[in-house]
Amino acid sequence: MTPLRVGWYVHHQGLGHARRARAVIGELAARGHRVTVLSSLPAQDWAGPVTSAPGAEDRTAGWVELPPDDVGPIVDPAPGGALHWAPLGPSGYADRMRALAAWIGAERPDVLVVDVSCEVVVLARALGVPVVTVVLPGDRTDPPHATALRLATRVVAAFPREAASARGVDVCGDRIAYVGGISALSAPATTTAPATTTAPATTTAPATTTAPATTTAPATTTTTAPTTATTPPDDDRRHAVVLLGRGAGRTSSDADVLGLPDVPGWRWSVAGPGSWVDDVEGLLRSADVVVCGAGQGAVADVAAVGRPAVVLPEPRPHDEQLATGHALARLGLATVLPAWPTDWAEVLDDAVAPTTDWARWRTEGAAARAADVVEVAAAQAPTGSRAASPGAQTSSGADAPAPDAVSAVRATRAEAACASAS
Repeated sequence: MTPLRVGWYVHHQGLGHARRARAVIGELAARGHRVTVLSSLPAQDWAGPVTSAPGAEDRTAGWVELPPDDVGPIVDPAPGGALHWAPLGPSGYADRMRALAAWIGAERPDVLVVDVSCEVVVLARALGVPVVTVVLPGDRTDPPHATALRLATRVVAAFPREAASARGVDVCGDRIAYVGGISALSAPATTTAPATTTAPATTTAPATTTAPATTTAPATTTTTAPTTATTPPDDDRRHAVVLLGRGAGRTSSDADVLGLPDVPGWRWSVAGPGSWVDDVEGLLRSADVVVCGAGQGAVADVAAVGRPAVVLPEPRPHDEQLATGHALARLGLATVLPAWPTDWAEVLDDAVAPTTDWARWRTEGAAARAADVVEVAAAQAPTGSRAASPGAQTSSGADAPAPDAVSAVRATRAEAACASAS
């Protein structure tokens, strides 16, 4: 099949969007597709070369650095409630959208994945590019989300259908695929598959290490015991790992975390912002209980390693984590608490007791199913968006072949996979 040119927009809040991108891009790269990440996050080394000039001479950059969208005067950012963030006048937002449009015009991608921005979905679809958008849990019935979900060629829900954790997705019809929780721990990169193929086709896309320091979970610090690696082998206490995210707002305060109590029979490790470790998977697998927020990445990681969890949903727009917390509680997959507990002994002992069927979160194969959705979306353009670029060339310098986007065999397989995911 003809390799696809894929753009992947990564939202800059937290690291969950980038870690999800890494997991699925590994799958796409293993299939021979060329992926460019577009984000105002600092470039991450798994994505290849970096450029700050979309449409510049080097069009095979792995990571295009976009201008931040929150600088300059902020005037009427949500016009009539139709958009979430579109300030009037000269601003970082305007610069970002111009940069995206310039990249699309220069690269002519076959498909753009948007994780997440309603405004970027509108822009890309208005420019005639097939769009795959990620829908997050929570209330997505507001006009900007409804518009984006209607415009998207395909929609990826990174949770199982039975979670039923997103409202407003009925407008998607059969365009939505519930692929399951996407964990970077179970990405192809953990088996050294290529993380991106945005380098020239004459070279092999670089393999990644198990967990690059720029994208892994935080380093462990301890409060009442040494870190996991230095715990004496005769320490038979059970292990509780507190996994803190980097999003906006936490249920726990620094005082809560620093003041973790001595709990008889338990030792603590805390993983949080500020430093990072190479082996977050090993840390999580060593846990008897993981304490975390209800972010999609954290939940998928815990599900991927199959550990019992105490989940404390954190405040997020549209009740994203609250919706996930409700789903986990309803499905009996985790102990879900509204606030930082005072009696940790009871909480930990209760959490470790049941056997959790995390297979219901469908992390195994989730990134591959999401990659299938991207291929299907690219096939929706009748002639392939690359055909709109006269004289377009492949990265090897040859004229681009007649675009077929996805071969009949691949499309059939991907459609079947999407149907099963839905």
